[in-house]
Amino acid sequence: MTSLAAVLTVVVPAFAAVVIFLGGRRHRTWAAEWGMVGGVATFLAALLEAWSVLRDGPVHAVAFLGRVDTGLVTLHLDLRSDQLSGLVSIAVGLVAACVQIYSSGYLSGEGTEDAPIRYPAYAATVSLFTAAMMLVVHADDLVLLLIGWEVMGISSYLLIGHHSERDSARAAAVKAFLVTRAGDLGVLVGVVVLLANTGTTSISRILDLATTHQMSSGVATAAALLLLAGVAGKSAQFPLHTWLPDAMEGPTPVSALIHAATMVAAGVYLVARLLPLYLLAHGALQTAAVMASITMLGAALAALAQDDLKRLLAYSTVSQVAFMLAGVSMAQDADGASPGVFHLLSHAAFKALLFLAAGVVTHIAGSTKLADMGGIRRSHPGLALLLAIGLVSLAGVPPFSGFWSKESVLTAAENAAVDGGSWAGWLVLICGLVTTVVTGLYSGRAFALVALRPAPERPEAAEGPEHPGPEHAADDHAGDDHGAHGHHVPAVMMWPLWVLAVPSLFLGLVLVHPPALLHGIEEAPLTALIGSLFALAGVGWALSAVRLGDYDVAASIPAPVRAFLRDGFRFDAVQDALVVRPVQALARAVGAVDRDVVDGGVRGTVVLTRWGGGLLRRTQSGLATGYVLWIVAGAVAAGVTGVVLS
Repeated sequence: MTSLAAVLTVVVPAFAAVVIFLGGRRHRTWAAEWGMVGGVATFLAALLEAWSVLRDGPVHAVAFLGRVDTGLVTLHLDLRSDQLSGLVSIAVGLVAACVQIYSSGYLSGEGTEDAPIRYPAYAATVSLFTAAMMLVVHADDLVLLLIGWEVMGISSYLLIGHHSERDSARAAAVKAFLVTRAGDLGVLVGVVVLLANTGTTSISRILDLATTHQMSSGVATAAALLLLAGVAGKSAQFPLHTWLPDAMEGPTPVSALIHAATMVAAGVYLVARLLPLYLLAHGALQTAAVMASITMLGAALAALAQDDLKRLLAYSTVSQVAFMLAGVSMAQDADGASPGVFHLLSHAAFKALLFLAAGVVTHIAGSTKLADMGGIRRSHPGLALLLAIGLVSLAGVPPFSGFWSKESVLTAAENAAVDGGSWAGWLVLICGLVTTVVTGLYSGRAFALVALRPAPERPEAAEGPEHPGPEHAADDHAGDDHGAHGHHVPAVMMWPLWVLAVPSLFLGLVLVHPPALLHGIEEAPLTALIGSLFALAGVGWALSAVRLGDYDVAASIPAPVRAFLRDGFRFDAVQDALVVRPVQALARAVGAVDRDVVDGGVRGTVVLTRWGGGLLRRTQSGLATGYVLWIVAGAVAAGVTGVVLS
């Protein structure tokens, strides 16, 4: 049963994608139905897998694509099913199912006279993306994992660029693809290093070699650091984090899918899966801890200054994924990834809830700008409640799920710092506590601006008949987010939010009887108290601005500093100066060499041949006396040459 369920989690969404591609190209209803059925079936398969693993134990060789003999090595393209894959699959399946259901309402306007029929391609790509993530989660071979890794990359490119009529969407898709590809090169080379030195790409075999120290620490270090480059790209960690805020150009459900439990979590999952390799590598986990510490605090500060709700949540994702990576980097043994994995599961719930709630708010306000939002507490109290649940869980306020998972990371850092004397533990602990305050600040700020502040006045024309109503609110023409909408919210968009609110509220209860994977989680009372106070201080600080008559606590930040933070520390400009422009200059130089030297040489042979032909043509006069003259001249030249050489 375990093996069958693991295979189904990959095959079901892949099959749904094929069916939608083949039959849904012109029929939106077909695509929507198959997308929802495939998403729900994938979630049920994940539940079945997790239950089977907890009952019967793990299976490390699930037959999938069989064996491939390359002549040098035989690849066993198998899957594996254990508690790590089972629990992460539940998160992926839940978010994917909610996104498919939500999207059927959010993109309901596609296919009208004003919008092209793009929904079938969208639904199929979401299903393909889900299958790719499930393949990464279950792969027991690095080559199979690479296949899922790459399919996930191309699917994200297509989803981010869904609104291809917009220049900004096309640019965001290209940026995401190129930045993540830069990191993916590290994954590819890391796999080659492991294959060249171990003779296998089997994850089970590599972990056995690392656990028993049959692999040299040098090889482990080289491979672990190369793989960490891919982690930085896929999980949007410093310095490859800049693609994620721009990816907000994609539809809001795509943001929920990519940012909650799939693509950005894939890098952290890879480190957790290969943790014995990282424990053998010198300095790899410390490098991950430094990268996570810089990212979590920097992204939180950037989120505080954002003027766009989706970009605020995007920077929040960058920061929270850094918390996950920090939790894994504090591991002292092969079971030490549990805090990071627990935060991955918690984040999947509350961040998907927040992004989908942001989509509903956008649907109401007709804009993603915070300046255009407000009044949700009175006009849509249920939505305000759901938004509050997501934000307080994000902030780490007890007893919400984000509190338990975030405090488990901070406790792991405290144990590493105090008991293990780890400087990396101190770095993560200090940065984590400061980040907790800033997270509370921007969470409270978002709620104050969206829910507590009075709704801004909108032009009456927005309610006129020329503007599409909510039942025709296409994400690409009425705006992901850029058009004018009414106040009615389809039920199909609200039900997924209530579903996601359940784990956002109650996931901490899993610690009452935790599965073996989460047995290593600790909640130090003093650290939990300090973390809670810091989170409440941040939220309270933001909400206190409301009592003072200013709903935006970030307004107190000096304008130049706020602009600097809003632009992400202008790191895009730094990358442009240090990477983009030099690469473009090199490309121009290579193009010039190719044009003027290589192609010039080819063109020169044509000219020389033409000139030589012209000269030879002149010697062919047709006069016999001329030919005799040439023969005599040649004979004289030959004779003179012979005399000189003798």
